[in-house]
Amino acid sequence: MLTLTRNDSKIRVETGGGRIEWDAAKGGLIVTFVVRDDLGEHPLVPRGAVWPDLRFRIARGAPLRLADVPAKLEIVRQEDDEAALRSVVTLGGVLRVERLYEVFPEGVLFCEMSLCSCASEPVRLAGANMAFAVEHGADRFRWGYATRSPAYGRDATRIHAFFGMRSFLNAEDSADEPELLPWVSLDFGWAPARLFSNHVEFLIEDGAPLAEGRLDEARTTADADTRQWRLNWRLTQTGGAALAPDAKYVNRWGIVFGRARTASGRKVDPACRDNLLSARIAHLGIPYLRQGRSWPWRVMQTHQSPYIKAVYFEGMPPLETADDAARGGADTVMIHQGWMANAGTNCEPPADYRPGDADWLRAFVDRCHNLGMRVGLYMRGTEMYAMYSSFFEDFLQRDRDGLYVDWSSPLAMGWAKASPVHFSAYNYFHFTRALRQRVGAGGFLQAHCGHLNTLLATAAFDSLLSGEAARQRDSLLHDPESCACFGLLGGCGACLITGNPYDRKQFSTPRATAYSAALGMASKAGLGKRGGFAKSSAHLQPLWRMLRRLPGPTARIHSEAVGTDAVLSEGDPNVFAVIHETRQGHRLLLVTHLGENSSDPTQVTLNREALRLKGSATLHPIDLDMANMVSIEKRRLQVHDLKPFHVAGFLID
Repeated sequence: MLTLTRNDSKIRVETGGGRIEWDAAKGGLIVTFVVRDDLGEHPLVPRGAVWPDLRFRIARGAPLRLADVPAKLEIVRQEDDEAALRSVVTLGGVLRVERLYEVFPEGVLFCEMSLCSCASEPVRLAGANMAFAVEHGADRFRWGYATRSPAYGRDATRIHAFFGMRSFLNAEDSADEPELLPWVSLDFGWAPARLFSNHVEFLIEDGAPLAEGRLDEARTTADADTRQWRLNWRLTQTGGAALAPDAKYVNRWGIVFGRARTASGRKVDPACRDNLLSARIAHLGIPYLRQGRSWPWRVMQTHQSPYIKAVYFEGMPPLETADDAARGGADTVMIHQGWMANAGTNCEPPADYRPGDADWLRAFVDRCHNLGMRVGLYMRGTEMYAMYSSFFEDFLQRDRDGLYVDWSSPLAMGWAKASPVHFSAYNYFHFTRALRQRVGAGGFLQAHCGHLNTLLATAAFDSLLSGEAARQRDSLLHDPESCACFGLLGGCGACLITGNPYDRKQFSTPRATAYSAALGMASKAGLGKRGGFAKSSAHLQPLWRMLRRLPGPTARIHSEAVGTDAVLSEGDPNVFAVIHETRQGHRLLLVTHLGENSSDPTQVTLNREALRLKGSATLHPIDLDMANMVSIEKRRLQVHDLKPFHVAGFLID
């Protein structure tokens, strides 16, 4: 969804994720920025404010504020999948400010901003500041940011460099960094959302300020009071910037605004679409290491973990591996990097994206399809050339199958055009849009990044896999709020990483299953080439058996975690209620306890009108020692004494 309208001096663009309004009378700046969730709208720009509040101080001159000067504001493009506006302002007769805004239905806004002198001689700036004041009215709020200073993560192969980060900050926390911070994120939850319904990111590509290359002229601050949270990008501070008549300062900033993904299907608005909604995923790992003295094998790292010995390629798995996944209840199979002739390792050497055995791959995909399962092939988000491979021409079905995109981050230094002075946000977003075109509106994209999850990288995706980085791994199953925040639940479909014997085994426990059920996340288990899927997926089987009782895939989810009027639980704060609904109107209610002790009495109330329930609708317990049927004539259900990390299921008909 993307619509554009003009009314006098204002232009409005609406997407499924929000609404933006520019006012030519106020410098062509944003005067309204509203985010949407399943239940309504939430304005973020304070009354009378503008985004960004752009101010300059001319040396030996009066302060200049862009919002005080009318702008020339025009529509450049108006298409189904893009809207573009141009705004031009002249300040004090000496400074020309031009902005090209582009808005996309996925919930992404970019602004290419250029500044130049329109005088006959250079204009020296004593200060330049871009400020965003955000109305702080959410019931739940967290924020974080990335720095351009590298953060180093070592695994058994090498040191990897990403942007540094601070995350899961409180509203009262502040930041003061001597740089233009490239990425700042906000998570909002408005009642009745019990966690987060919306995620917003502020981006600026170039770290070079208005200071003729002097990086020490830049600074970023962020703080809050009882009413507002504020971000300030200081483009210059001490008067070191001079703009010549024949030169421009150009930078691109952006805003990514997401909402919880609660619907699936090719016709669903991309702002809330999740084609992996309630997915039951079997992740097929194929050993790919080969011993050799030529490139690329000579540089292939043989140990991905110090805890396990190297496992070498012994041929492709038997086709019956697909049967193993289907018997275990999977509806989606992800094939990891071993499907390629040269799988690469973490971009060095790079993968070739040619099948090692095209006949096997074609036969395996066909077998999965015949068993009613979708298939996703592995690629890396830092090896963008992979999208030119013949995934869908030769093997997969567009609008059904998909891609599993590892290293899905524009903030991986050296591999995704990121450095301490620049990161290619605009390019990376358009790369992900191109991937969406490859899989189709009905296909799926799942992202995975071990360090920094961003909505910028996943705005066009369906699901994000979290849990590899140590900070995530230690926090995702600590409490529901940290799981929702690190899992990007307010902006993308969420999924937990699979467990294994050494550093992630907590993700192969009933606790992990309960978190997946309570927060409405997709779930995944490892699929080995020699069988054993029943064992690796054992922790998920209670949940998967309930989901399989629905005659068809989930088309919509009603989740208390992200806000719904369809179901409400009152009593034990550790109990969460979720309803999965098919296109045919079949519904499954899951009531999950995330506490360490047996649950206190909890009343679950269903909204008959929101769920379009008939007067005779009843609840049928699944795998519970209860009455055969539970009446919902009064729209209420009493649950109590749920065991720790236990999921109770009820079919509604």
